[in-house]
Amino acid sequence: MPPTAIVDPSGFYVVNGSLTFHDVDDVVQTLRVTIPLVSMQYEYPVGLSSGTINLTVKFSSATPKGPQQYLITLVDAGGETAVATKTVTLE
Repeated sequence: MPPTAIVDPSGFYVVNGSLTFHDVDDVVQTLRVTIPLVSMQYEYPVGLSSGTINLTVKFSSATPKGPQQYLITLVDAGGETAVATKTVTLE
């Protein structure tokens, strides 16, 4: 995931990237990205126990500039597991 983002022509800060994962005991049903500042979530259906998922996280252009955190979690039959907390700087 890139460290910075600028507002694109659609009016959003767009952060594109990918996540490689491996769940040793279950099939991952959903990859969830949460932006705590604006209480927003993106969900990506998965249906695999391992692989690489391409994902896009969009921040409204009204989001304050500067560093913004987002959380990545995997959801399987056993529940939700935090994978990473990332930060992108909105310019």
